[in-house]
Amino acid sequence: MLSSLPVRPATPADFRTVTFLIHMTMGEFANYLFGAGDPAKALGVLTQLFTQQRNRLSYQFTDVVEADDKVIGVLLSYPGRMMNHLGISTGKQLWEIYGAIKFIRFVRRALPLAFAREAGADEYFINTLAVLPDFQGQGIGTYLMSYAEHKARNMNCNKCALNVEVSNLRACHLYERLGYRMVETVKFDWGSRGRCYGSYGFPFAWESLYYCTIPLARHRNNVPLAPCLRKFAYEQIIARDKTSLDIFWLKDKSLADLDNLPEPDELALEIIENLEAC
Repeated sequence: MLSSLPVRPATPADFRTVTFLIHMTMGEFANYLFGAGDPAKALGVLTQLFTQQRNRLSYQFTDVVEADDKVIGVLLSYPGRMMNHLGISTGKQLWEIYGAIKFIRFVRRALPLAFAREAGADEYFINTLAVLPDFQGQGIGTYLMSYAEHKARNMNCNKCALNVEVSNLRACHLYERLGYRMVETVKFDWGSRGRCYGSYGFPFAWESLYYCTIPLARHRNNVPLAPCLRKFAYEQIIARDKTSLDIFWLKDKSLADLDNLPEPDELALEIIENLEAC
């Protein structure tokens, strides 16, 4: 049955269902980031971004799956190497949507995300994968994941990467069942320093898991899978001194000292100047 479900590129006319699904997956986070706490405003901004080109939520990078000529699922994805360019373009469009003052406020809300990992240059980023509630549990999510991996291979990406909230257990189980492994945990708390800049954190606890495939050499649909894990004997592990399973942050030396960053308003103005110069 799933193989008969058509997947097609999205068009701006799909905005109602697609933006509903994007908003559904982001939940409270979308309301805070795009709507300053207002769900209707957040949905309006998501709709404006989706119906435009060259941004991180554009229909241009979206595929939809249909049943009885109705959109029931969405896949929003693109290569990681495009993310910096898309980020600048998205910022310029948000400037036009919000205006100067509201855009500065948006930047201040978004500052904690500046250090969050999303995807490497050799990875294919799955921004959003969602299915309408009435159609969940029927394998459509798995179907769309397979489609995303197919697109990744066609774009010469070695891996697929995605982020998911810790509380979204259904999605976590799906990704782990498909062979994805948790690489990093990003946690934001109100007022925490470092990852969350000064007192400009989220007004709620939010934790995201960064998942990634181990070599994207897997082909579903009854094609043999390439080995993606290697077994080691206990003696080999001990000899390699790789017995610690702790998850830790790797400091990016290219970043400034996180304890001595400029004031948020200075960062916001610098971002605005860079956008205006583009």
